[in-house]
Amino acid sequence: MLVVDTAPFLYDALDPSRLSRAARRVRQGAEQAGPHSSVAELHRLRILAKRYRYLLELFDSLFPAGELAAIVDDLKELQDFLGRHHDFAVQAEAIRSGAGRWLEGAAGGTEPALALGYLLAKVEERRDALERDLAEVLEAYAGGKHAERERELFSC
Repeated sequence: MLVVDTAPFLYDALDPSRLSRAARRVRQGAEQAGPHSSVAELHRLRILAKRYRYLLELFDSLFPAGELAAIVDDLKELQDFLGRHHDFAVQAEAIRSGAGRWLEGAAGGTEPALALGYLLAKVEERRDALERDLAEVLEAYAGGKHAERERELFSC
């Protein structure tokens, strides 16, 4: 019978210092990101925020009730914003890349092309609206609203 000591693996998975590292990574990512960032870079920031949020939710029971709620709420807002931005970018690319195939199969006329153009314009309009708010959203998180509290809570 094989016996494996799982304690080191469990400790690594639940290492509280992971919280401070995750907080720092998300804050630094938000500081470095901006309108110049690619869709892929913003998506990576969203993934970092998601992982940090999951860690907070995992450790939540170890802190006084409600202590992590504001941080989790702000992470959710950041994730949702970045998720919408990513969704619109992916939708616009799907319309652009699929337009030729869709129009080839269309039964003639200009209506399908006009419909695709209108759809693309609407998707890009929504993405552009998000991009106008991007710097403000990132600055709000990068501004370190929770930084001091995170250092107090997660110092090891």
